[in-house]
Amino acid sequence: MSEFLHVLLVDDDEDVLRQLEALLPDSLVSSAAVHGFNLDVVIDSCSDFSEAIRKIRLVRYDLVISDIYQKQAGGGNQADENARARGVVDEIKKTRFSPILLYTSSSRPEWLEDGVFLRYVDKAGGDEEELVKQAVELIRTGIPTAARAIHDSIDSQSAQYIWDFFEEYHTQLANDGGASASEMERVLRRRVATSMSRIDAGTGSEASKVHGIEYYIFPKIAKDEYRLGEIVSVSSDYRIILTPHCQLHVQRGSNRPKADYVLTAKLEPAGTVLEECSITKPGDLRRALSGKFGKPEGRYFFLPRFLSMGDSFCDFMQLESISLERLETEFKPHAVLDTPFAESLQARFASFYGSVGTPDLDSDELAVRLLPQRSG
Repeated sequence: MSEFLHVLLVDDDEDVLRQLEALLPDSLVSSAAVHGFNLDVVIDSCSDFSEAIRKIRLVRYDLVISDIYQKQAGGGNQADENARARGVVDEIKKTRFSPILLYTSSSRPEWLEDGVFLRYVDKAGGDEEELVKQAVELIRTGIPTAARAIHDSIDSQSAQYIWDFFEEYHTQLANDGGASASEMERVLRRRVATSMSRIDAGTGSEASKVHGIEYYIFPKIAKDEYRLGEIVSVSSDYRIILTPHCQLHVQRGSNRPKADYVLTAKLEPAGTVLEECSITKPGDLRRALSGKFGKPEGRYFFLPRFLSMGDSFCDFMQLESISLERLETEFKPHAVLDTPFAESLQARFASFYGSVGTPDLDSDELAVRLLPQRSG
C-alpha cells in the first residue's frame, strides 16, 4: 500500500496556492496516520479548473482542495459562476473518486451541501486551521486510502496476470482459440475481480473467513432484474428470493422474465430465533450458523446484518409466492447475496425440501452379516 497522500490544490490566486502549499504538509504529515501508516503528503497545484480536470484524469489524487469560483475574462454573473462550479464538482465525481474540500470568499452556493466526502470552508474568515481540520477529517474517514489500495491492487493483479498468463498464451488465445481483444479483456476483468474478492490482502492466500458485509452486493448490478438471494423489504418485513435466476432473467427481445410469481422466504430476527430454540452457548451458536438446528432441523439459513436489516435467519417454513407486479410496486430492493452464498442458500433450500425419510435398517442384523468377528 502506498504510504503517501496525493493532494491537488486548485486556486487562481497564486498567493493562496503558495500559502496552502506551505500550510498543508506540516499539518498533515504529523497527524494523518491512517490504519497504521504515517502518510507523507505530495502536493500538486494548478490555477484553473480545466487544468485540474486534466490532472485528475491523469493522476489519482487522494484529496482535491479547490476554490469554487474563478475569475473569468469579461467577468460573469453569480448564476454562471454557480453553474460552472457545480459542473467542476460533477466532472470530478465522474472522473475519479476523490474527496473534495471546497472553499470560497463569496457566498456559499445553494446547491452545495456538506457530505461525508464533500466539505465546504468559508475562505473569507481566513481560518486556515479549519481548512486543515476538514482536510484531515476527510482523510481519516479511511475511504481515500482504501480507494487507493483498491486501485493499487487492481494494477498489481492486472500486471501479474498479463505477464504470467497473457504473455505466454496470447498467441494461442488469439489464433487457435479465436478470442478477440474484447473477450480477452473480459477474461482479465473476471480474473482480477475474482482474485480481489477471494484473496486475503494480509496473507496473499484465499480467505477462509469473511465479515458479514462480504455476503452482499449493494447496490445490485442489474437494476431491472431480480436474482436468487435478493433481499427485498416492505416496511420492516424482509424477505429473500428463492426463485432461480434463470426464471427471473429477462431474455433478449422481451421486457419481462419467465416467472410471473417469485418464491420468497421470510426473514426473522436472529435474536428471536435463537431464544426460541434455546441457543445460549458458543458451540450451539456455531451449529446454528451452519443451519444444524430448528424444528425441523435445517429450516433456517443465517444472514448477517446489513444496513437497516439486523442479523436474521431465513425461515424455509415461512414461504410466500409474490406476484412480480406486487414485488415491483410494493417492495424495495435491499441487497443481493453474492456468490457462493446465494448458491449455498439454494442448496440448503433444495436439501430441506428434498429430504426423504426412510425407516432405519436393523443394525443388529447387519452386524451379524458384516461384522462376523464381533457377532460373538
